[in-house]
Amino acid sequence: MLALRQYIKEKYSCIETDVFLEYSSGAYLQDIELLLDHIHVEENTHVSDAISPILVSKCTCCYYNEMIDLLIEYMILKKRNNSLLLGLTKYHYEVDNTVQMFKGFNSSLALLKSKPMEIIMNILGITRFLSLILGTDALWRPNNFVIWGDIKEMPFSNKVNPNIVSIKKMLHRSIGHIRNLNPIKLDEYEVLKEIFGGKLTETQILNKTIPKRLRKVRKIIKLMIFNHNKHAYEYPYIVDQICKSSRKLKSDNLGYATDRANVIRLIHTLIYMIIPMEIFGSNHNRTVLMRYVPKLINGTASFTMKPQDMLLNVKINEVKWLKPRNNCKMTKCEFIRAKELFSMFVTWLFNSFVCKLTASFFHVTEPSQETRLLYYRHHIWKKISQKFKSRYFTKHLYQKRDSSNSFKSFKQNEDTIGSLSIHPKKTDFRLIAKPFKGTLEERILYLSYQKRKLRPINQILNHIRLRNSCSSVRDIVKHIYSFKSRITKPTGKLPRVYAFKFDVQNAYDSLPHAMIDKVIKQRLDAFTKSDTVFVQLCQKSKTDGVVRTRKSLIADSLEKLKFSKDFGFSAQHRLVDTHETLEFSKKDIINFARSQYAKTCITINSKSYFRKIGVFQGFPLSATLFNIVYDSMVEKLKSIINFTGEMTVIRLMDDFLVLSTSDSDLRKIRKFVSRTVADYNMNINRLKSNFTNDKLLFAGLTIDVKNLVCYKPLKQYNTGRVIASNFTKLYAKLTEYTDIWVGNTLLFDSTNVMSGKHGCRKNVVYLLRALLFKFVNSFRETRRRSKFKVQTLFSFLNKTLCRISEITDLVFIQFDFAKFWKFTIEILKHKNIVHSKACFQFDKHTGYGFQST
Repeated sequence: MLALRQYIKEKYSCIETDVFLEYSSGAYLQDIELLLDHIHVEENTHVSDAISPILVSKCTCCYYNEMIDLLIEYMILKKRNNSLLLGLTKYHYEVDNTVQMFKGFNSSLALLKSKPMEIIMNILGITRFLSLILGTDALWRPNNFVIWGDIKEMPFSNKVNPNIVSIKKMLHRSIGHIRNLNPIKLDEYEVLKEIFGGKLTETQILNKTIPKRLRKVRKIIKLMIFNHNKHAYEYPYIVDQICKSSRKLKSDNLGYATDRANVIRLIHTLIYMIIPMEIFGSNHNRTVLMRYVPKLINGTASFTMKPQDMLLNVKINEVKWLKPRNNCKMTKCEFIRAKELFSMFVTWLFNSFVCKLTASFFHVTEPSQETRLLYYRHHIWKKISQKFKSRYFTKHLYQKRDSSNSFKSFKQNEDTIGSLSIHPKKTDFRLIAKPFKGTLEERILYLSYQKRKLRPINQILNHIRLRNSCSSVRDIVKHIYSFKSRITKPTGKLPRVYAFKFDVQNAYDSLPHAMIDKVIKQRLDAFTKSDTVFVQLCQKSKTDGVVRTRKSLIADSLEKLKFSKDFGFSAQHRLVDTHETLEFSKKDIINFARSQYAKTCITINSKSYFRKIGVFQGFPLSATLFNIVYDSMVEKLKSIINFTGEMTVIRLMDDFLVLSTSDSDLRKIRKFVSRTVADYNMNINRLKSNFTNDKLLFAGLTIDVKNLVCYKPLKQYNTGRVIASNFTKLYAKLTEYTDIWVGNTLLFDSTNVMSGKHGCRKNVVYLLRALLFKFVNSFRETRRRSKFKVQTLFSFLNKTLCRISEITDLVFIQFDFAKFWKFTIEILKHKNIVHSKACFQFDKHTGYGFQST
């Protein structure tokens, strides 16, 4: 992009930019200089229409401000997606009187209507000025605020995709749900409607008539219902036979879960018993589809499968009920239609039948802070969780009898409600509340509430908090190495360091309500003396102009929201002002924050349970309220104790790590937090506290306290399977994972005040092994769909080594290429990915591996 000064000089060589300064006669000298240097423009390739002569004619006969208004009307008429029109809405004053107005202050329009821009228009002329506004994109540098130009908003997409196979229908279903979890409805038409509902017209649904192409499958579904009713009484005995529950007491809650292999065996047994093979078409097709049952059961809570991928090896021609004519080949259109119908059946089979069948016999949940699924027999789950629920409800919750809340409508509820899910830990449980966001018809209403109230106030609270905590593992590493650099600087040597790790017991459940109000009021007063906080809604886009995310600017006055102010925005993106400004008083913010613990509840069987103390984990503002209170607690901790040495406090939610050069300081802290901190109602979990100067595990990192080096061990990497249709896409996804993993560059910084040679080398080894195991776990599934070539694998590994070498010098850290390639080949041979007699070598100079002939 060119500065406006340079653009005008190159575009209109007859006009020198010095003319602007002469024309201003010194009155607007600085303002024009500012505009010419800070506005950067480029030609807009998306707009091809010429400037309308009628528009030019109208603009000639009016004042400058009226001309800008005409320009806005012209853009509206032409349906231009220009950033100048963002925030424009219609206001109806009378029946036939509609006025276009902006929701908030339009800074771009104010700039266009300024006197310096009028001077620029007078010099350029109306036609050239209109061409500048309509034919270019303009940014204010260095902050990359879009002043004018075309943008492209992504269309609203509903994340609930009915054509995706997932496990959502079997998660967290209790005994009370069983009566509604009949895997097959008793009426054949209802089953047809559930499977092929999208292919039935309203008249067919109303009259319960079956289209001709579904009449063949009707008989099979009738037989399926008959089999289900016939064997229904046998189900409990089959479950007891396959999934035997031990009466022995287990050492932890996780040990009571049923082995997933037995769950898979049970589902296979019942499918073979109930669903006739005719609906699959052949034994081959049924075998292909049954392979996806283990993938579903062994998956995670977010695991999904696409039906079109599941049909890759299915022979559609063998499914007779899909054929319009027996013993005749299908035409191309008939084949596409048949494949679509079979895809609908497969979606129903897994989303409805398998999920409901599983939920009928098992309570499916995921352990706290893990992604794998656990399957508990319902009677066992009730036995181990009921005691926790009773204790938790008595201590932390109370029932409000006169509240009228339900999951039927978001708008009609008096309070913010959520559903309950309990996640097991080894010796305890974690309660999570999932907020109710309304029915599908109310989704726009909830999104509006989220955009104009929930999210802005959340952003205000995050903006005013002290921010002395870490939000990710990357922050922890940065914090530790910053401390290491600080204490090493005076002498050049690392002094003896001590560490004290502890976590708060039931942190969310023990948060005092009075302290939440007190800290929020203190932080608001520290942020501004004014009674009002403004939030400017903006859109964040890349250089292609497509809006990707949202961003908000927060200030205590409209003057500070001008785009000329530096908000620390990334130069790689553009910020588009939506010209919508929200205004909140301090009282509004405090009252809304208060409603997040006083007016939030979990609803069970039409009964609403509210908090006595603490906040529900899972509601949108809970984490922010927790952080804002505990940020102040960390400051109090630092102020109370008189430290004699260098010290830093690292906090990630309710996990604390204190590093100090003085063991006496750490003993003071340990003594202080070992007793209940009254104001914050804080109790530490003594079983998890650790005082050491050797090694410890914190937030998934292994920290060598003696040398202050951080390692990310292999088990902390996600080595799970990647679903890809071919190896090219698999390597692309693995490359994305590599880029994410190496993003924590401090782990791979070989300087002495960071990871050092040894630490950097160890982290590189862990990363490469994690990547290799992820490929191995994904190989079998991808091999069924695509041809594997050893050369492409080695090419990918060599590119990965090259990518890592851009971050750290592998030769300098003495990375053992021979050992890496030896380990890689052994794993590949052990998993039968390469032939056991295949020979491989590597170049000693570059470290790259290749298959020898």
